[in-house]
Amino acid sequence: MIHSKIIGVGSPFGADRAGWDAIEYLQQQTELNSSQAIQFIALDRPGPALIDHFRDTQQVILIDAVKGEEKYKYKSEVDTIFEIDLNTIDHSSLTTSTHGLGVIEAIDLAKALNVLPPKLNIIGIETSESDNRCISEQKLRVLLEIIEKTLVKDKPSNEVVD
Repeated sequence: MIHSKIIGVGSPFGADRAGWDAIEYLQQQTELNSSQAIQFIALDRPGPALIDHFRDTQQVILIDAVKGEEKYKYKSEVDTIFEIDLNTIDHSSLTTSTHGLGVIEAIDLAKALNVLPPKLNIIGIETSESDNRCISEQKLRVLLEIIEKTLVKDKPSNEVVD
């Protein structure tokens, strides 16, 4: 069984590549990359295929670009990086992604199929199309701090962390 997967979701276009940029940065961090127990994965709009990455894994950390709209209730430590609590998102206000099933819908499906990993964390990165680089160095450093705090370092439990 794989201990932890850090998955960057997005596409190769514009601000939607924030999850990919995050994975690229995290792979370069020696303290994370030295662990054989962590897999880094970049996925191009995975839809329901995301569920396959939950199997046989103790912890999954999903990283995706978000728009910081007021209608969503995020637990935020920094104004542009959000630790998303699935229990507080108004699912009725979500629209289906133009690429098919979105991340939240895939998670809902995994929950219905009882295949969620024991620990699931979602981190949203607010980006701007006008940024020269999708994610600033400051955001990447804050992201690293959040990831280090979030990673399960002791015995995994069966609790889902949204």
